[in-house]
Amino acid sequence: MPAQPAPLVLAPARTDRAGVVESGTLPGETLAAPGAGRAGFDLGVLAGRSDAGHPDNANLDAMAGAVRTADGRIVAVVADQQGASTELPSDAQTAVAATIAAALDANPNLPVEQVARDAFTAGALAASPSANISTLLAVVITRTGPDTYQAVFVWVGDSRGYLVGPDGSTEQVTTDHTWSVGQTVEGTPLNQPLQYVTQWIGRGATADPQVEIRELPAGTRIVLTTDELHDFYPNEADLGALVAAAATPGEAADQLIEHVAERGSGNKTAIVIHLDPATPAFPPTASGPSGGAGGGYGPLARGGMSERAVQDFASALPELLEQVRAEGGLPAVFLARGPPVLLLDPEAARPILARLGLADLPERLIAAAPDAAG
Repeated sequence: MPAQPAPLVLAPARTDRAGVVESGTLPGETLAAPGAGRAGFDLGVLAGRSDAGHPDNANLDAMAGAVRTADGRIVAVVADQQGASTELPSDAQTAVAATIAAALDANPNLPVEQVARDAFTAGALAASPSANISTLLAVVITRTGPDTYQAVFVWVGDSRGYLVGPDGSTEQVTTDHTWSVGQTVEGTPLNQPLQYVTQWIGRGATADPQVEIRELPAGTRIVLTTDELHDFYPNEADLGALVAAAATPGEAADQLIEHVAERGSGNKTAIVIHLDPATPAFPPTASGPSGGAGGGYGPLARGGMSERAVQDFASALPELLEQVRAEGGLPAVFLARGPPVLLLDPEAARPILARLGLADLPERLIAAAPDAAG
């Protein structure tokens, strides 16, 4: 007997960060538990859905989306933990949380490709201690004109990014990092060839991410999916037709899952983005936890850091990440909010900071959050 449709649980939009409307990382531990339902978010220009595929399954996929209201920059991330482990939170959840936090906390003046690459690096670092492996796909979208956008896709694994035109014309932007086994040892072809992921984050990951940059007109839709969803759309035109016919990104994401809900019992995740200048992010910018007008990080989300300290740290982050990689430093990630925290000796970082005129930044950060200094 096929499993009954999972009830949709929509997460409320969050405005913890100043000038940002975001989903938070979903499904989260509660909605990832078996039988918890389909997790979703709706932010106007983008929406996401993640379904366990069967009531007995834990959902080890993860997704997040956000819109920066000042300039309309959009960030979306999906990941898919592979293997038999069902421990929660999944590594996909950890990686997505770190990726989107790094993208949102990046200096807005940095080139969008650098923002996307650094965000991916933060997600990969967050998953690096794990014994599991996961895919990771992020897209960072910047408006470049009244009716034009630039989208930077960065990924490893077989989660996919698609472009869907207003007429339903569809293109897979990403390339699957997989190896297919199409026959048995005896030489008999398999009806459903086995796929092995050849690049990943997590256990022993060494591959650099692949990057694709596209210039896009308004009206384009971008779709991010995990494999247990797109595997059942072998003809990408079928996926594009559903997306183009839907009235909203949320309806499109639901339709993508519903049409294949009874085909396979794996986790299914989709984020749909509509590049439409007329559609605002939802809800409009509102007061954040700090109670200030126009939203605010609040002391919990920002750790009391001043705006200048946040911007200065963002400008130094690329070089600090390189040092972390060189010295084997590991990140500690706050899953709820905020950027990944890098375990880095302040004295080792000081030469980098001095070159940037920020030699006193460690002291300023410690002064802002003395309880975090060790």
